[in-house]
Amino acid sequence: MPSLLHHRFIILPLVVIFISLVNSQTKAQNPAFISLANENVIPTKQVYDLFLDKSGCVWIGHNKGINRYSGYTSKYFTHPLMNSFELSNILQDDNGTIWCSNFVGQIFYIKNDQINLLNKEKSYNFFNRAGLTYGDKKIYFVENNDLLDVDINTFKIERRQFKNINQIYSYCYMPNLGLLLYTDRGMFKFVNNKLELYSNCYDAKKLLLIKAVGNDVLGVDFVRRMVYKLVGNSWEFCISSDQTNSDITTVTKLKHNFYTNTYNGILQFNSKTQKVTHFLKGYGVSDEILDNEGNIWVSTLYNGVLIIPEDNNIKKLLPNNENITAVCMIDDKNQIALGTKNGKIFIVDKTNLEVIKEISLSEIKNIENIYYNKKANQLNISTLKHTVLNLSNYQLTVTSEIHNAKSIVNAGNQYVFVNSGTLSVINNNFSNFKKNQSKWPSLIKNQVSKKRWDILSNERFFRVVRFEKRRLFLASSANNIYWFNNDTLGTIKYKNNSISAKNMFCFNNVVYASQNNKGLYIINDSNQVELYDTLPFKSISSFCVSGNNLMLNTNLGLFSFNLKTHEVQNISDKYNLTTQSFDLILGDNDYIYATEANSIIRLNNTFSRISNYKIPIKITKILVNNVESKSIAKLDHTENNISIYFDVISYKIPRNVIIKYRLKTNDDWKEINAQQGNINISLLPAGNYHLQMEVANYQGVSPVAIDFEIKQPYYRSWWFIALIILLSSGLVMAVMYIRIQNIRYKNKLLLEKIMLEKDLRQSLLTSIRTQMNPHFIFNALNTIHSFIYTNDKKNASEYLVKFSDLTRLVLEMSEKESVSLKEEIQALELYLSLENVRFNEMLEYNFIIDSAIVKDYIRIPPMIIQPYVENAIKHGLLHKKNDKKISIYFTLNKQVLIITIEDNGIGRYKSNEINKSRSKTHKSFSTQANKKRIEILNQDKDKLKTGVEIIDLYDEQKRPLGTRVIIEVPVVIV
Repeated sequence: MPSLLHHRFIILPLVVIFISLVNSQTKAQNPAFISLANENVIPTKQVYDLFLDKSGCVWIGHNKGINRYSGYTSKYFTHPLMNSFELSNILQDDNGTIWCSNFVGQIFYIKNDQINLLNKEKSYNFFNRAGLTYGDKKIYFVENNDLLDVDINTFKIERRQFKNINQIYSYCYMPNLGLLLYTDRGMFKFVNNKLELYSNCYDAKKLLLIKAVGNDVLGVDFVRRMVYKLVGNSWEFCISSDQTNSDITTVTKLKHNFYTNTYNGILQFNSKTQKVTHFLKGYGVSDEILDNEGNIWVSTLYNGVLIIPEDNNIKKLLPNNENITAVCMIDDKNQIALGTKNGKIFIVDKTNLEVIKEISLSEIKNIENIYYNKKANQLNISTLKHTVLNLSNYQLTVTSEIHNAKSIVNAGNQYVFVNSGTLSVINNNFSNFKKNQSKWPSLIKNQVSKKRWDILSNERFFRVVRFEKRRLFLASSANNIYWFNNDTLGTIKYKNNSISAKNMFCFNNVVYASQNNKGLYIINDSNQVELYDTLPFKSISSFCVSGNNLMLNTNLGLFSFNLKTHEVQNISDKYNLTTQSFDLILGDNDYIYATEANSIIRLNNTFSRISNYKIPIKITKILVNNVESKSIAKLDHTENNISIYFDVISYKIPRNVIIKYRLKTNDDWKEINAQQGNINISLLPAGNYHLQMEVANYQGVSPVAIDFEIKQPYYRSWWFIALIILLSSGLVMAVMYIRIQNIRYKNKLLLEKIMLEKDLRQSLLTSIRTQMNPHFIFNALNTIHSFIYTNDKKNASEYLVKFSDLTRLVLEMSEKESVSLKEEIQALELYLSLENVRFNEMLEYNFIIDSAIVKDYIRIPPMIIQPYVENAIKHGLLHKKNDKKISIYFTLNKQVLIITIEDNGIGRYKSNEINKSRSKTHKSFSTQANKKRIEILNQDKDKLKTGVEIIDLYDEQKRPLGTRVIIEVPVVIV
């Protein structure tokens, strides 16, 4: 991989030097230029080729490789397999790929910011002056009279040989003609793989280079040092380089000017005026280009790259590097007077800053100020000894009456001047005058000499100015600004406070004054004062007026103050002036003249740019999640960390350029310094974005827009949400369906269990009742048998009737789950009446029913009482000889029927003793059956329980009195 050296920097910190011609004695006017002398731009001063690509970047080929320069950043390219680092023949194809070659025939191409070698196995021996040319999607070059072309898409190389051509001297491509081959047999067109004769040779052995420049084809005769232009199919003479006494290196054309580059500067031929201009003498020039801002770039073989600004300002060095200390405008003569530290006066032409006259003040040194007296046509030169220069004959007159004057103004036939200690008056012809001859007889305090009088003294004065339309003067000192007119003297105040000013300047009857950090005072001829104290600079060292602007020479550079709108602009930034503060400035309607050490610079006061040029921002690469991406049109939701790397392409931009950007049209702008070189945006939410980037606060802005989309995560997409809802609904429905089915199944099982249990209980009850019925029948038959045995037919007949009624009633009741209390009592009465027959009518029984009980509406299980009544009779009353009683009580407590059965029998204890003496196989069937029946009835958990309590009754001597059985039966009231 090629080794890349990255250089990021700002253009303004470059050592930017405005230089005139090397030979300062020449009268030729030379444009000011900027020298790219910083190694961060190019690592050498030996430059062969320049090329402006489609984005506006300048490519610089030199003896150490190649650089791409935007005016703001530079990138250096070299390749580890280079056999020679000298690169030239730079061009760009339709794919945006940059091509170049070195002096040993290696061809390189730069694509995706990487430099690549076309053929690692071979170098091509092609004629370097002709180099590479491009057309029809192919890169053309010639090796050993064979034509080779490289397909820009496949990089495939094809070679062609021409039988009738012995030597190809040069070649170039013209869109309207195709590939032109200049050969020993003439000039041919190569179109559609066919060779056609286009023109007879001028002199094949001499015209060794043809070159396509714009819409023209130029030919160079290196031997005769001549350049020709192809007109039709013949050559016409264009320009000769003989006047440079140097060989031609290359030819170019910029706009309507043809440039012949030589080892001794440039010959510029204006095709409109037919004028030839020779400039940059002494420079070995190799190439020129015109950038998009109108600047001309010149590559040199020994002095690097020179940029001639589009503004075409001029800078001149004074002879012998004289240090400028004073300046003065000689308006009516279109001249400027310059005073130097060595005591010399230079009269300079304003148009081209050429020195017209040089005058030496002999032993007088360090000129402090120069003032022009138009009426007297003379210059007042302030030094240790005041000197007057007559501009008619350049005669000097020295006077000692004025010394070290800080400022002088003309007051008719007198001068008013200030120095470090006084405000004084002197005749302008330096003759004697008396106090009453003065303009201000009452103001003059002290006579210094016959020629000079003082108005004020013992103060440190700085400036004196005069209002043009009135005889009103202002003099500034360290403590006050004084005004005086006729016989009146006063001080200027601002908000009742005294003000002072180190610098004052009067224009159009308005005085502008400044002192240290106070700002800018504006004083009219009525002594009214305004203060502008929000200016961006701290101090003003000098003023001048140029056009509609007050020019302010400040600690932060040159600023303009619009006299109408009071708008402030930084001119140093507009001109790319690295000088923070000039020494002195002055101006006229068209130009500003500024001095810096030993030079004077003329600046156009329009401060204009090329109106149709917009500063572009070039996107160099885009990283998505720290990985370079060619396109970000559609991104996954996880690809939400984006870095945009950019370059600002301009060669006039000020330092500290601010880039503003926003992600959506309605968003607020965010700002970053262009030095950052990239915009990092993290954790972007899903959505559509319209990224806009612009150079902030600068006219001629070319915005960049990038549209991209971050897709919603699949779990937020409508189809996924719909699918989830659908699946969730299906799942819920399935779960609900399964649960319902389970509940139904469980309910079915429970119902079946309940029904089974109910059927089982019913079967058990029925079985028990079925077993109880034979028991009744057995007892009744025994009674009937006893009647028959005793031949008691009557009782047998009555008993048999009651028995049949009871049998019928029991059979009916055995089929029911519940019976009315009335039916239960009726069955008990029949049963007790039959038992009473057995006891020979000795059994006394009673039914005591609570009045609140309605027998027809209370339902209870059938024959729930009878077994306990039977036990009372069988075990309690049967063994008693007489007085056999049994009482049955019925009470109702809510839904529970309480049945109390009391007998006066022998009691359970004695009955058990009697039963023990009987057969051991006897079992009390009715008691066991009824107990089992109650257990079955109590299995229903939703119903009240049936309970039975048996109580033995005793008298006070603990003798048995009988038995009490309490039965609690849940009832249904209908």
